[in-house]
Amino acid sequence: MSLIDLEIHGSAAAAAGDDQTLLILKEKGGERILPILTSTKRATQLLMRKMLPVRVPVALTATDALHLLMRKMNIRMVRVEMVAVMDGQFFAKIYAEQNGQEFEGETCLAADGLVIATTFGCRLCINEELLEAQYMRKVGENAYAMNINSVSRSMLEDALRHAVDAENYEVASKLKAELDKRKGAAETD
Repeated sequence: MSLIDLEIHGSAAAAAGDDQTLLILKEKGGERILPILTSTKRATQLLMRKMLPVRVPVALTATDALHLLMRKMNIRMVRVEMVAVMDGQFFAKIYAEQNGQEFEGETCLAADGLVIATTFGCRLCINEELLEAQYMRKVGENAYAMNINSVSRSMLEDALRHAVDAENYEVASKLKAELDKRKGAAETD
């Protein structure tokens, strides 16, 4: 399985009145971009950390404290890999190394994985198949299309209202079907 390296490229507002931001990841050396939905506060923290990396041995955040502890235990973060997307939420898996042996960690929300990758300075990546399925495609001068399963419920609801207002019932039907599918999945959990 081929892994593609990613980097934090920027951010964009997700929906009006919503405390959600799309963190934009970009393929290193390529053009594909991947939207990761997170809170505006988390996106701001990540962008600040990227611009002003903290390289002093002082724990400014819980992740910094974990980083310092892991260094004392001779554990090194190897990579954070985007592994899945479900109902508008990306998930990442953490990989670390201790005494020359790599081990697979837990799966976490992608935004938490980004904090780890940024704090620990480790590789951020995604497998080619998932990137190909999820990247934002340019559809116009300043317009992009996202895969429907990488869009949050509130964004789908906003899009449904706009589609109905515009009398675009074909799009409204698809959006309603996705919302119903997510509601059904939530009820069976």
